[in-house]
Amino acid sequence: MLDLALELGMPAETLARSMSARELIQWDRRARERGLPGRRIEWYLAQIALVVARCAGAKDVRLKDFLIEPEQDQALDDLESAKLAFGFNPRKKHG
Repeated sequence: MLDLALELGMPAETLARSMSARELIQWDRRARERGLPGRRIEWYLAQIALVVARCAGAKDVRLKDFLIEPEQDQALDDLESAKLAFGFNPRKKHG
């Protein structure tokens, strides 16, 4: 709930009083599936930092090395997990 309150720019206590338990559960589910906007921005910035580091010659770097809470983001270690986290689903070009 604290992350949602931060995203909405309101105190958690105010959020708790103004939101039903059902709505809070729905927001929690959405945040787990898609990430809150601020968290997704962190992921995107971490991706950019990873690319820059690898272009500069770093070899032993992973996406979680650039995230604020890497111990909670172990699922983003591999490419497939990152694709799921970012909702990346490219379409094949038909030529």
